Amino acid sequence: MWIICLLLVPLVAASSNTRLLNGILSHVDKEANPCENYYNHACGQYNMRHIDDTFFDIIQMLDHQVNQNLVKLMDELEMSSQLPDFNVSSVDGKVLRYYLSCRGAPRNMDSLSQYLKVISPGEGLTWPQFIPDGSSWPQENFKWLKALAHLHRYGLTNVFFNLEVVSNPRNASEYMVELNTPTFGEESQLPNSFIEILSVLYIIKVPSSEIITLARKMRTLELLLKTMINPIDTLNNRYISIRDFQMETGHNWQRFFEILIGSSAAPELQVLVRNFRYFTALKELMDKQDARLVASYIMTRFAIFLLDETMGGRESTECVSQVRRNMNLAANMLYKERFFEDSTFSANILEIKDIFEKLRHQFLLQVDQNHLELTALQMKFFVRKAEAIEINVVNLPKTDDLRHFIGQYYQDLQFPTGELDYHQEHLKVLQFRTQKMLAQSSKGHSEEQNILTYRSQAAPLPPPQPFFQLESEDVFKYSLMGYIMAHHLISAFATEGITIGSDGNDQSFRSHRFEEAVSCLSRNSENIDESMGDIAGLELAYFTYAKMAKNRNRLDFTHLPPEQIFFLNVGQFFCGNSDMLVQYKEDQVRLQRAIEGFEPFDKAFGCYRNKPKHEKCRL
Repeated sequence: MWIICLLLVPLVAASSNTRLLNGILSHVDKEANPCENYYNHACGQYNMRHIDDTFFDIIQMLDHQVNQNLVKLMDELEMSSQLPDFNVSSVDGKVLRYYLSCRGAPRNMDSLSQYLKVISPGEGLTWPQFIPDGSSWPQENFKWLKALAHLHRYGLTNVFFNLEVVSNPRNASEYMVELNTPTFGEESQLPNSFIEILSVLYIIKVPSSEIITLARKMRTLELLLKTMINPIDTLNNRYISIRDFQMETGHNWQRFFEILIGSSAAPELQVLVRNFRYFTALKELMDKQDARLVASYIMTRFAIFLLDETMGGRESTECVSQVRRNMNLAANMLYKERFFEDSTFSANILEIKDIFEKLRHQFLLQVDQNHLELTALQMKFFVRKAEAIEINVVNLPKTDDLRHFIGQYYQDLQFPTGELDYHQEHLKVLQFRTQKMLAQSSKGHSEEQNILTYRSQAAPLPPPQPFFQLESEDVFKYSLMGYIMAHHLISAFATEGITIGSDGNDQSFRSHRFEEAVSCLSRNSENIDESMGDIAGLELAYFTYAKMAKNRNRLDFTHLPPEQIFFLNVGQFFCGNSDMLVQYKEDQVRLQRAIEGFEPFDKAFGCYRNKPKHEKCRL
């Protein structure tokens, strides 16, 4: 099943079409010619309007607004917790305790060493830098794979290898564990700057006299790992039991999985190992390494992982971000209960689903025109997959008793009573989150369908006004919410999704016309799927809206043509703070590519072109 996840936030009742339009127009630079540089026209005043804001674009703005509401909700929960009937063991109590422990944690980098004192590299071991002066570190007792198993329980991965729980490529109704080679950034998995590495080692209490030498050795170890990875060797994948995997690689994978899941692991457990030859070579490499160096590298990577997880400071908004990231199912439920009336909530859902149904209908009409010259079997494949897509509003499970379901979900997350201890409680949440993910590998989709989307990522960002407003004109709805849904609908049929059927399983797909479109897009874009979503998503959203509004030439609250409002609203989804130049330039190029050569856009703004600057790729 293909799922598009959406979240909503409540709207201010006095909102109007005029206010929405004024918000759009306030970002427009009327001096910039829309036919020459549409981004400058649609977004020219964005920087000035948001000069004092902490967010870069509309997505970050929505995130900020949601966090502000959640801070208010946490303040209310804190007041409720003073009442005698407040249940500290409820979902509300657990969320509040985690939030308060975060808010009260010390605001300094030294907290990283606190984590490392709680989490050891193995039974009876400490990390090398914590050995008392005059004592030697018992490196013969250190087993790097066991150490990684312990740290994987908290969500660490991509150290020496990557571990994920994925849909079984042979049967998408099941999950399984996938092991793969580690991924690297441009050069390293460590911080880009050598000074940053030194800083991290200093923060986690590595003796100053050892820091530079250790940092250089860790860089060398990573270089050796990179040379072992063959990106072309994609066919070297195997489904294998952990017993056979252990025999062929020489590593104790049985013990690794037992530590990871916290119980016995059947030797027959099947895993998918990608780039198998890497894992056979890994033992030879690791056997040659100094145990203290390997332990220090793992420790440093864990420290960086925790640094990313804690998101810096301990202000209220940062702590509710922590709650959303690590307890997003609970946060979504509390948000819905606090900020939505059932009638408003239901009305929003019905309207969004209606918009999507119209987008789907228009998509199927375009499929029926068969520009790609699909076979009858391929047409059936497209239609069946498009019809299987569902909208998941607010990312909550479908159940008659939401509170009971979520209470059961968090039943095993137990915090100690007494004084707050952020480090202990953060680790408990990370461990709980990881165990929920791992539990899926022993269950089918049908057993876990209510919680499929709850992984380690932050919850999807909820769109408040001006993203979607129930009472607004269709031109606002289809040009933003409609465009985003159309973008993702198209993405389900882009290069990564085109071979995946409605059952989630791979199927072969070949279309000469589709390959022509991909080839065309690749000449002007590195991210083909994103371009497909931008270009075809805009066309799908526009033609769906145009069909809805075909008998209306004007809107009663403005003299502007509705087509101009439509394209301005789409364009402003790409607006961002130009101080962040890389993102700014990418969004500028994406928007220009989407509208270039699109006849309804040219007609709306009176653009007369001999030919587009770039070839218009027909999808």
